[in-house]
Amino acid sequence: MSLVVHGTNGLTFNDASLQSSALQAASAWAKFNGTGTVAINDSFNVSSITDNGVGDYTLNFTTAMASANYTMAGACEQTATSLFSVMPQGAHGTAGLRVETSYVNATTNRTKLDRVYISVACFGGV
Repeated sequence: MSLVVHGTNGLTFNDASLQSSALQAASAWAKFNGTGTVAINDSFNVSSITDNGVGDYTLNFTTAMASANYTMAGACEQTATSLFSVMPQGAHGTAGLRVETSYVNATTNRTKLDRVYISVACFGGV
């Protein structure tokens, strides 16, 4: 296994398969459009995304995680007056991860909404 570190390019993996086994690197990630027909803009170890309904998506992993003991981080675009969240929905799965995007404010409960720019990254589980 070899790893090359470049001053201007950051961390570079000579073989993409090494990324999924390195604990400090994302095991899977995707940036996708969650409105209309869901479309992946870019990804690693995510083969497709299932649209389960408004603000409800499943990221399907190309290679299953070895365990469900991974963490996820997510983000989506905000508006000037509204906050949105990306949260896991249910338990983490080894074959995929279900997430929801929702509107959150101090006076109402969460309301699921589709978002144009959604990013999710998973770490661990290898």
